[in-house]
Formats: sequence, C-alpha cells, structure tokens
Amino acid sequence: MCARILVIDDNRTNLDLMLYLLQSRGHTPVGADSGLTGLLTALEGDYDLCLCDILMPGIDGFELAKRIKADARCKSKPLVAVTALAMVGDRDRVLAAGFDGYMDKPIDPHKFVDQVETFLPETMRLHTTRVKNGPPPKVLVVDDLAVNRKLMVTILKYGGYGVLEAANGAEALAIVHKERPDLMIFDVNMPIMGGRELVERFKADGGLDRTKLALYTASLADDEMQNFVRWSGVRCVIEKPSEPNHVLSMVRSALQQEVSA
Repeated sequence: MCARILVIDDNRTNLDLMLYLLQSRGHTPVGADSGLTGLLTALEGDYDLCLCDILMPGIDGFELAKRIKADARCKSKPLVAVTALAMVGDRDRVLAAGFDGYMDKPIDPHKFVDQVETFLPETMRLHTTRVKNGPPPKVLVVDDLAVNRKLMVTILKYGGYGVLEAANGAEALAIVHKERPDLMIFDVNMPIMGGRELVERFKADGGLDRTKLALYTASLADDEMQNFVRWSGVRCVIEKPSEPNHVLSMVRSALQQEVSA
C-alpha cells in the first residue's frame, strides 16, 4: 500500500525533486511551497507522513511543527525535518521542536525514498528496485549556471544515467573527445564558448556520428532560437524549467531515436 506524503519546502527545485522521487517509487506525494500552505494542508489531516523544511519565510519549520503537533488529528502522524541545518545542537533542537526524525540536505536521490520509508509502517514501504542491464548511457550536461547543472545531473543520475558536466562549450568539447557520451544536453547562451560555436565545432569533427544533441533552453519561443533548433540537428528540446519526469521522458526519446536511426 502506498503512502500519502506531504512535502513542505519553499525552494521549488527541492520540492519538485522530492515529489518526483516519491511519485516514481509509487507513493502519492502532495507538495506545499510555503509554511502557511503546508500548515493549512497538514491540518486537513489527509496524509500518512509529513516532510518539512526548517528555514522558510513566514511560518518556519519550528513554528509549523508546534502547530501541527498541537492538532489532535495530526499529532500522532510522523513529522520529519529535511534540512541543511548542520551546526552543533541543530538536530537536538529539531527533535525538541516536535519532529519525529531528521534528514540532511542536500538529499541523495538514490537513498532518499528508502530513508523516507523508514518513518512509514512496513505495509507502506514499497521495495522497488530498478534493474540495470549493462553500462548506462552517458549524458553530458552543458550549462554555465551551476544550479541548472545540479538539477539536471541529479535528475539524470536518479534515472540511471551516467552523467558528465561542463560549464561551457570549450569544456564540453574536451569531454566529448575523451568520454564520447551518448547524448549532450546543452544551453545556447554561455560564456567562453556558447551553444552555436559548440555545435559548429561538434559537427566539423564528426561528433554527430557518435553523440546526439538535446537543447536545454528558456528561449524556445524566440524566432532565432527556432532557427537554431532546425540548423543544429538536436533530437529534442527541453524547456527551462521542466518537471523531472518530463526531462527523463525527453532523454529517453532522444536515445531511442539513436537506436532506431
């Protein structure tokens, strides 16, 4: 039997990732992106476990825990802090505030759901494992913004892919020549060497014969970007921002095109 899990975090990237990981394992997650929204949702009582960030504006995790545990419908339900607090005494302070458990940020996508399930009854633990046949496809993520790379790398690693990363086109070309990835996901507007020059050099040395291309951009509606898509020969376009499930779907599609070509 799956669990209904309430996740409260004001960081949308963190929230979306946790929701995706829980859903992918068969649970039913419900997200709240602020302490107030989380509190109102929690007080309805329709959940089996609540995961909650601590450092949030307005109603923070400590105040939220106090109010939830004061409610008769919620006080017996597990409340777990998911937080980056790491100072001496922080764990004790969190538990003293009413939390039943504590999980560290940043989360490890490979261990996250297993860690969450330790707070659930045995009947709600879904022991799902992914079967891997042979080495996973290698995907190179190219983006000058570290936060964008981190999100994409985390999603892809959870999806079972081998992941490489580069901050610009020059770094990407060096990695392509050495590692020969199956797919390169890249942004266009980057310093040192942007996406257009990257593709030009990539095509010139026959890179398309061994590595497929996917574009990662927030400017898809722009006419110039549409022309770039047609010229570059990308197999798919992943818009910023995208849900984790959509990212993995697009990556699978691009790699399947490679197999059928």
